[in-house]
Amino acid sequence: DKSLPKEWPYAFSCIVKGLKFNDKKIKEIIDLQEKLGTTLLRKRKKGGLGIYPLEKINFPVKFKGLNPKEIKFRPLESSSEMTGNQILSKHPTGREYSHIMKGWNKFPVFVDDKGIIMSMPPIINSRDVGKIDSTTRDIFVECTGPNKNTLKDALNIVVSSLSEIGGKIYSIECIQQNGKKEVFPDFTPEKMKISLDNVNKLLGLSLKEPDVKKFLERMGYGYSKGVVSIPAYRTDVLHEVDLIEDIAIAYGYENFVPEIPEISTIGQENPRETIKRKIWEIMDSGQLQSQYQYSYLNVKLS
Repeated sequence: DKSLPKEWPYAFSCIVKGLKFNDKKIKEIIDLQEKLGTTLLRKRKKGGLGIYPLEKINFPVKFKGLNPKEIKFRPLESSSEMTGNQILSKHPTGREYSHIMKGWNKFPVFVDDKGIIMSMPPIINSRDVGKIDSTTRDIFVECTGPNKNTLKDALNIVVSSLSEIGGKIYSIECIQQNGKKEVFPDFTPEKMKISLDNVNKLLGLSLKEPDVKKFLERMGYGYSKGVVSIPAYRTDVLHEVDLIEDIAIAYGYENFVPEIPEISTIGQENPRETIKRKIWEIMDSGQLQSQYQYSYLNVKLS
């Protein structure tokens, strides 16, 4: 909806059905959600992920902005209803991530067709409609934030993981603020060229193209005529070197023959560093503390 704060304009979602949760699997999914929030989504600054029991949601779902005072729901791990501002000031998760929404006139919320607030991204879900348990079989998954590519990557990783534990993925048509209709998840693989010469030079091998194809496919990639198809969930592949590393893994590190490098020099500790280290050891043994100062200082700060 156009009422959303400009800092948080995008929302992508999908459905996963046929899951069989237990306490262990729920913990694994929540851990994955938190890990992605901390790493890929940069402590939720670049986006937030939410998972909900599908049976508690009435479609269509709208993602819109509301005045913090108008937002009222019972957040996870709370027994009482709170407003948007109260969540940021009183709820532990709200206090931890309140800096993200500092200065926003409106807060983003998911609202279902009955007007029930499902969550306040990227802070927290509703306890009433946003908590999964061992009886949950079908779920609604959403990812919101300011960066489209990062959100797509995060959503792909989560739903791929849910698929691996038995879930069946169903796409959702998401209508953005500009009216554009987009279907998610988008598992279109990335394409990246790879050079056979670079593979052999970096690994010190004499692989042929069929060998490269075999090793890449063993690691879950597709390969055709020097071009690698990278699965959508492999967001860690940024460069040709990453592909070559996976070829090395598939080849087997134990199969590499150790060789002494053809280098004419022998490395040793710099004599100056040796003296510094010995002085440090002597002073440290006397229970003194070492302190490292900045090597360079701005003239205005010195």
